Parts: sequence; C-alpha cells; structure tokens
Amino acid sequence: MQKVTVLSLDPRGVILNGGQEVISRQNEYGKQLQSLGKFKFVIYSSSPSNFSHRAYRYVEVTRLGRPTFNAIGFALKANRFVKSLDMNLQLVIVGDPWESYWSALFLRLFSGRNFKIQLQLHGDVGDFQWRKINSFNRVRYHLAKLSIPYVDSVRAVSEAQKLKILNTFKISKDKILVVPVPIRYLSSSPTTYRNKPKKIALIGRLHTDRGIWSFIDVIEKLNSVRKDFQVVVIGSGPSEKKLLQKLTRFLPNDRISFLGQLSAIELAKVWNQIGLLISVAPAESYGRAMREALVAGVPVWATKSSGVEDLILKAGKDAVRILDLAKSSDELSIEFDQLLKSKVPKVLESSL
Repeated sequence: MQKVTVLSLDPRGVILNGGQEVISRQNEYGKQLQSLGKFKFVIYSSSPSNFSHRAYRYVEVTRLGRPTFNAIGFALKANRFVKSLDMNLQLVIVGDPWESYWSALFLRLFSGRNFKIQLQLHGDVGDFQWRKINSFNRVRYHLAKLSIPYVDSVRAVSEAQKLKILNTFKISKDKILVVPVPIRYLSSSPTTYRNKPKKIALIGRLHTDRGIWSFIDVIEKLNSVRKDFQVVVIGSGPSEKKLLQKLTRFLPNDRISFLGQLSAIELAKVWNQIGLLISVAPAESYGRAMREALVAGVPVWATKSSGVEDLILKAGKDAVRILDLAKSSDELSIEFDQLLKSKVPKVLESSL
C-alpha cells in the first residue's frame, strides 16, 4: 500500500537553516509518522548549495534551490517533484501565513491535488504589539488576514497565542489546536539556590525587532548604580555587532561574555552560570528561552506580553517578573536583587 505523504514547504529555508534544535524536532516528527506505518514525512526547502542532509534521519529532504520569497516559482518546482514521484499527498505543512502558505496554495492549484494545508505558527502575528514593531509587520499582518482564515488547521504553541489568533483572524475554534514546542536536554530544577551568579543573560535573535535596545537601556541603568554584575549574550543576528559596541561603551570587556549561537545541548550546559534572564521582545507568544530558563531554575525579567503573562500564571510572580522600562535605576537595582533571591519553583516541562 502506498504511504501517505506529509509534506512541509519551506521556500525561505527557515527549517534547513534553523539549527540543531529544529533538526531534532523535524526528525522526531518524522519518526513518529514512520512508527504509524503508513505515513512518511517529506520536506521541500530552499537552502545554500553546501547544505548537508545527513542530519535528517527520519525525513526525506529535497532542496529546491536557494531561499526565495517567490511563492509561485517555489510551487512550480515542488509540483514537478510531486508529479514525478506520484505522491499520495494528503497534508502540506507551512510555517508562516505568507510565502509558505501561498506556495502550498499554488501547489494545490498546479498539481490538482486536494490536500489539506496546516499552518504551524510560532510568531505572535495576532498580537497588536507585533504589528506595531515596523511597517513590514503591518504589511504581513494584512497578508495574514488573506490566508489564515482559509487554512484547514492551525497549530499554535500556547493558549495565549491561540486566543489572539481566534480574536484577530476570526477562525473557527475547531480549526486550531495548541502543541507547545518541547523543551529538550533539561531536567526540571528543584527550588533553586539563593546565591545565584550575578550574570544577566540575553538569549535569542539579535535583531532590532526583538527589543534589544531596551536591553541596553536596562543594563546601562543598572550599571549607573552598581558594578557587581556581568552580562552574557547568547545568539546571533544582524544587530549583533552594534549591540556589543553599545555594551562596551559603558561595560568593560571582562564583564561581557558573548557566546554566539548555541545548540540546545550547549545552552543546557550554561544555564547554571546564569543568574537571571532578561527578555525584552515587544511581542512574545511563547518564549522558548524563558521556559527553558524556568526549567533550569533561572528567574525571568521580561517586558509585558501574552507569553510572559501566561508564564506568570504557571510559575508565579517571584520567578517571572514584569520589567517596567520606565522605572529608575535604583528601582531596577532593587528588583534585580529580589529576582536573584527568588525561589524558582520546580516546574515540569508539561506544565509549561
């Protein structure tokens, strides 16, 4: 019997360039489908020509050229493979309501196959704060209004994100389900030690849209009243160089550690060197780094968002505190000390 194909379309190469954690998730999904006996998982993606597929053990990966925003061109390439391989294609997964969604829609048109389209959303596109970040996001929001109501199903990563999608895009509740991104390589921590290291971490994509200049403002305020803490930056992005330059204007090099992009396994090994995680994203539906911090016993100081409020309900106000950027240096310093002394409750992955 011909196996049912579950196809993931990735015109911009987000999956293939997503790092070890993304590879692990795709492999796990492919493994679970294989275990059912009648399914197989296939990814059609774009990537640099030197990309290696060896890391994908349970997934069939086909590279369709370099990353592109051209949904029609990508769909035409995908259609040639779909027809030549005579797939029993029943479901196409897309990771965004823009290029990926339109690629799937055009593929359905070109191939004549009546497959279902599932949208797997990670970003907080239903949050008004996300729309306000820049004009690019505002355009994408209006494009999402043309696609999200018409997908066959949506996978959200948190209840807060689900509610915003339902309210903003007016889709049926039956179409959306919540499947959190699993936290790997970390075991739950008991109530953590009192004397946490005075190291403040910024983790994630180093980009203006992630609120990194607010992080600079907080660190500069703290530094104006105390010199007893260090900063750890983990991640990469287009604003990486500028961020480090701004930090070195008021912090000496021996108080700054830049670790670059770390895999999930590598990050798990450094949590015990971190005393506090700061998150300053203007809109955050899930907050992967924040959840990992709590599992590792590290408190979180974050600007208000739906994802942060969701975490406060689950972990408590001692472990997760709203970061008010309007507060004075002295007020922030007091909160910093309180967070370092906070008891992070034992939080299980399933509860986050």
